[in-house]
Order: sequence, then C-alpha cells, then structure tokens
Amino acid sequence: MRAIDIPAKEAQSHNNWVRSGEATRARFGSVDVFDYRPRHSSGYYFDERPQKNLVVLHYTEGWIWGDIPTLTKDDFRVSVAFVVARSGIVYRLFPEDRWSYHLGKEQDVTGGSEFNARRSIAIEVSNVGALELVGSDLKFVGRTYCTTAETGFYQKLAQPYRGEQYFATFTAEQYTAVSALLDQIKSTYGIERTFLPQEKRFAVFESEPAADAYRGIASHVNYRRTGKTDIGPAFDWARIGA
Repeated sequence: MRAIDIPAKEAQSHNNWVRSGEATRARFGSVDVFDYRPRHSSGYYFDERPQKNLVVLHYTEGWIWGDIPTLTKDDFRVSVAFVVARSGIVYRLFPEDRWSYHLGKEQDVTGGSEFNARRSIAIEVSNVGALELVGSDLKFVGRTYCTTAETGFYQKLAQPYRGEQYFATFTAEQYTAVSALLDQIKSTYGIERTFLPQEKRFAVFESEPAADAYRGIASHVNYRRTGKTDIGPAFDWARIGA
C-alpha cells in the first residue's frame, strides 16, 4: 500500500465499520471518538479499573484496517484504548479506565509489562514505522510505501536509530488528535503533560524503579529494550507541546 493511497482505503474501512455497527460515534470528554466493538470478540482487555498516571504512545507498524482487527483479537489481551488514524479519526477500542497488555513480553520490558500496562493509557498512532530503502523506493514489508522523491511521507535520520535510518512521517491531523487526547486525559485523570528530557526521550529507562516511578507521557521504546522503535524519531514531540 502506497502512502498516497492510504486516505481512500482508510475512509473505506471506516465506512464499512460504521455501516456494520462495529464503530459508533461517541465522546471522550471534549474529543470526538468512534467506539469500536468487534462483533466477534470481547476478551481483548481486562474489565478492571486501576489508577491511571501514565500515557504511553505507540505506532502500529501497519495500516488502520489491519491494526484494529489485530488489536481486538479475542483472548490476546494485547490492545490499547485509543488508535489514531492518519485521517485524525480516533477509535476507542475499550474504555480508557480499563487496561490491556501493550508493552510486550516481560523479559523485554523494563519495569514489568503488567505493572505499567495497568497504570497507563495507551495510544497507538497508525504509522508503518521503519522503512527499507531499495533503490529509490522506500518499502514496508516488501512493498513500496513511497519514493525518495516523496519527501513528505518519510524522514531520513542523520544517524540510524535502533538500526533503522528511514521512518514514515505522521500527519498533521494525527498530531492534532493526539494533543486533544492528552488534554482530555489530563482533565479526566490528572495525568500532566510531563515529558522525558530530549536526551532520554528515545532511550530505555535506566532501571526498573525509574520505569515504575515515572508519571506523565512516555513512549514504547522507553520500556522496551529490544524489538521496538515506536513511537520513533520521526515523531515531532514539539507538535504535542513537548
């Protein structure tokens, strides 16, 4: 799927979900959302209400029409409260005061996957993440995402990050939606817009106590030692007030 073709495919998927009744318009405080409830599944989160004091940002490494079905597979319990499409549409997969695993396997997680998953509200931003340069094409899972001439769709790093040098960019609508979600989360749960300093923003917490004690806004890489790059260096933190 080429980046230029994603908006039409996203819109088609959205309309299909609305027509089927799986996605229904709702509100999270001042934020317009679509509550997504798959007809085939309900066991993808825990119906418990732990105290919330952390937000973790992710990107999906995929496209919205595959991301949401994957995140709502029955009994996997690996999901997130919110997914933000490239269009800026926000899907709420389960009530944000509940929880699901979203940080990964215990042995790869600094701070413990359950402890920090329980206390956090996770936001996935639809984005393919790292891209592979093949000639003049930038590819995701072997398919061309964009070309090097389409500079709005990717960012080339001066130095590789976790082995990757090219990353897909985010849309203006996604930054607006994420910022609005953070505002409402602060209003509802008192989680301040506290961000890690620039020199630590793309690094794993130095210890388990530090990971467990942090309050505010973090990203997946702060908790994962291996295997992940989200929310990645192409994410412009300044656009959400960091």
